[in-house]
Amino acid sequence: MIYFIRSNGDLRKYILDSNSIITKSYPTNSYINKGKTAKKKINMIPICLKLFTVLFLGLSCFFLECLFKKENMQISILKFNKDHLRTLAEKESEIINKLEYMNGPYNKFEEDFKKITVSLIRNVLENWEDMCYINNVRLSIYGRKWEQEKFDYLFSEILKDIKDIHRKIFEEYKEYEKSYHTDKEYSTFFKKKKKDLNQFEKMQYKWTNKYEERCRKEWEYLESSRDLEKLRNEQKSCNLGKSCNQDSPRNLESLNNPKTCPLKKLFQKNEYRRSRSIM
Repeated sequence: MIYFIRSNGDLRKYILDSNSIITKSYPTNSYINKGKTAKKKINMIPICLKLFTVLFLGLSCFFLECLFKKENMQISILKFNKDHLRTLAEKESEIINKLEYMNGPYNKFEEDFKKITVSLIRNVLENWEDMCYINNVRLSIYGRKWEQEKFDYLFSEILKDIKDIHRKIFEEYKEYEKSYHTDKEYSTFFKKKKKDLNQFEKMQYKWTNKYEERCRKEWEYLESSRDLEKLRNEQKSCNLGKSCNQDSPRNLESLNNPKTCPLKKLFQKNEYRRSRSIM
């Protein structure tokens, strides 16, 4: 009985002791759990800060690298543009020099062409001036009008022929230039064209001389016709007027005198012109 009581008391004591241990251990465990949680929280703050710092540094490096690359690209683009432009300028200068060298014979031919055409027009003008001066073409209004018409036709025909031959030679040169030729072939080509140009000059001189001669003959015929018309008018006026009365010996003397009578002078002039035309 005593044993039971004791054992019963021991059991009760054991139970109480275990309960006290449990009650004592509970707050200890909660405190430990709270400490662990706080410690975890404390430990997580530096980790987030570190992550944020690393992320910030990474983004900063990325943006700096982008800016650096952009600046390098701009520098490289400028450098590329300068190099490219210099290369293009060098190529263009080479092409221009080559073209100038290739166009050298043509430019020389153009100078010769200008000299020949200027010389041709100058000689035509001089010959025309001499013809008009010798034949007294510009002494009357009628003569000046006639001379203007004839000269306009002459000059327009010469200019037309000059433009035609220049266009023809230029077209032949452009067609010849399409295929590659040596300098000797270009020289031979322009020598041939120079001969054609000299032949053209001779033909123009021949034609202008014939034209001026025809105009001179035409003017002499017109002037003789005008003189004859003038003579008929004067004869009519003499027959009707008092100054040519047959009863007056003084007037008869003046008609028969070639030095004083204008009719005799006109007849002499016409005879002289007929003799010149026959010769």
